Amino acid sequence: MLRTVNYSGVVSLEHETNMDNPFMAIAESIDYIRGVLAATQK
Repeated sequence: MLRTVNYSGVVSLEHETNMDNPFMAIAESIDYIRGVLAATQK
């Protein structure tokens, strides 16, 4: 959807679970976002 409207700004990820060691969950979230972006590329 962002590409459809020619959005060229920043997209950020906010993560609030497991604050003692958030790195694995953040990495999984980034992988998910990358997958969504790859699937929606034209």
